[in-house]
Amino acid sequence: MNVPAIFSDKNLAWNKCFAIVALYFVVVFSGILHHEIWMDEAHHFLMALSSNSISDLLYNARHEGHPFWNAILFSLTRFTPNPFYMQVFNVLLSCTMVFVFLRKAPFSLPFKLLFIAGYFIVFEYGMISRNYALSCMLIFAMLALYPVRAQHRIIYAIGIALLHNIHLFATPIAILLLAQMLWEYFHDYKEGKKINYLPVVIGLSGLMLAIFMTIPPPADRFLYVRLAPPVSVELPQIYSMPFRGIFFLPDISIYHCWNTNFFTNHYWNISRLFFPLPALLGVAMFWRKPFSLFFFLVTGTAMMVIGFFALGYASRHCGFIYMALITALWISYYEKEKIWNGKFDIARDRDSVFNKLEGLQSNTLPQQLGTILIWGILILQVVSGVIMYVKDFKLPFSESKEVSAYLRKEALANKFIMVSNQNIGPSVSAYLNRKLYHAENGWEGTFRYWNAKPNFVNDSALLVSVNAQLSAHDTVVLLLDHQLNSTGNTTSQITPLKSFDRAILKSENYFVYLIKRI
Repeated sequence: MNVPAIFSDKNLAWNKCFAIVALYFVVVFSGILHHEIWMDEAHHFLMALSSNSISDLLYNARHEGHPFWNAILFSLTRFTPNPFYMQVFNVLLSCTMVFVFLRKAPFSLPFKLLFIAGYFIVFEYGMISRNYALSCMLIFAMLALYPVRAQHRIIYAIGIALLHNIHLFATPIAILLLAQMLWEYFHDYKEGKKINYLPVVIGLSGLMLAIFMTIPPPADRFLYVRLAPPVSVELPQIYSMPFRGIFFLPDISIYHCWNTNFFTNHYWNISRLFFPLPALLGVAMFWRKPFSLFFFLVTGTAMMVIGFFALGYASRHCGFIYMALITALWISYYEKEKIWNGKFDIARDRDSVFNKLEGLQSNTLPQQLGTILIWGILILQVVSGVIMYVKDFKLPFSESKEVSAYLRKEALANKFIMVSNQNIGPSVSAYLNRKLYHAENGWEGTFRYWNAKPNFVNDSALLVSVNAQLSAHDTVVLLLDHQLNSTGNTTSQITPLKSFDRAILKSENYFVYLIKRI
C-alpha cells in the first residue's frame, strides 16, 4: 500500500517559511477584524488592566491559574486599554508558533500545510485571544530543542517551567517532558556522569508554582462547581474529549455551532463506539515507540481528568489532546524503535538523531492504516477551520461590540449600567473601558468574579435590585441575555430599547432596557 509519508528529515527553507507565515498572518489578521471578543478573552485582559500592581494582579488572579499569560497581559495593558491590541499580539504569537512548526517540525510539507490551516491553529488558537497560541508556541519551541536537549538543559528546563504556567491543559505535556528529563538524569547518575542539578530545580519549581497558582485560597474555594452538572451528565462528555478534539467538525445544522461536534450531536450512539479510536490510533502509530505511546496515552488521560475537575471539555480544551497527538508524532521521529521480545529490545538505532529511521515510513500495516487516518484527520480539521472562519467572518461571534457601539451612539455609555449574568459583562466592559454593576453579587467591576456563586436571580428579583439602584441613579441601563419577562413595576418606567441576538455564541446575545424612576 502506497501511503504518503508524514515525516521528512529536511528542514523547510527560510524563504518558504516566511512566505507561508505571511499568508497565515493575512488570513488570521483579517479574521480578527471581524471577530468580536467574548467573555473569556475580555476577562483576562480586564483583570490585567484593572490591576495597579503585580500584587493586585496576584490577588485578582487567585482563582485563575495561567500566571504567565496574566503577566504578559499586565505588561500589555500598561500601554493600552484597547483589547484590539491583545488580538494583534495573539496573532503575532500565532505567527511565531507557525514559523517554529514550519521550520523545525520533522513532517512533510503537505502535513505542515494542512496542520497550520486546521481549525485549532487558524480559528480557536489563532483568532481567539487566549493563552492557547502561547501554549502551542512554547510546546513547538520545546520540541525544536528536543533532539539536542542534552546540550541545552537549562534552556529546556526554563521552557518546561514556563509551559507549566501557561495553561492547565498544557501542564500534562510539561510534566511528561520533565519526567523524561529526570529519567535521563537518573541514567546519567547511574553511569557516573557529572550532574548539573539547576535544570531539575528550574523544572520542578515551575511545576510547584503551577500547583500553587491553580489551587485557590481555602476560604475562597467554590466547591459548588463540582456539584453541577451531574456527574452522570459530565462523564460521557469527558470520555468523548479525545474523539471530539481529534475528529472535530462543527455542527453546521445549528446556528450556534461553536463548541459543537457534528458527529456526537447527531450520531451519539454510533460515535461513542468510536471514542476509543484516538487511543487505537496511538497504538497503531507508536507500537514500536514505547515512550511516544506512553506520552500520548498519559497526557490524553490527564487532560480528561483535568476536564472533569475543571469543567473544561469545550472544543478548545479537547484541542489540547489533538496537540498531544502531534507532539507524540514529533517525539516519535527521534525515538529509537523497539520491539517486544519478553522485554523491549532495540530493534533499530541510528548514529545521529538527524538520520532517518526505517520505521517512520509506515512499513507495517498498523502504521499504514494509522497514517491514512491521520491524513483524514488533517483534512477534516481544515474543513472545520474554513467553516468556522467563514461563519465568524459573516456573523458576530459576540454582540458585545455592537452593543457597546449602540450605547455610545445613544449617549448611554456613561449611564449606570447593570448586567444580570456575569458572562455578558466583561466583553462590554472591555469595549467601553468602564465598570458595570453585576446584579447577582452586588459588585461593580469589569472582569468576572469567579468565586461568586452563580445564583441567577429571576426577573422579579432583578427589578427589585434595579429599583434599589434608582434611589441613587435616576436612570439604569439594564443588559440581559434574555428578554425581560416581568414588567410589573409601579416605581419605574421600563423601556425596551434594542435586541442584539445574532451572535454565534448564544450566551452573548444582548437585550437592552432603559429604566427610569417614576
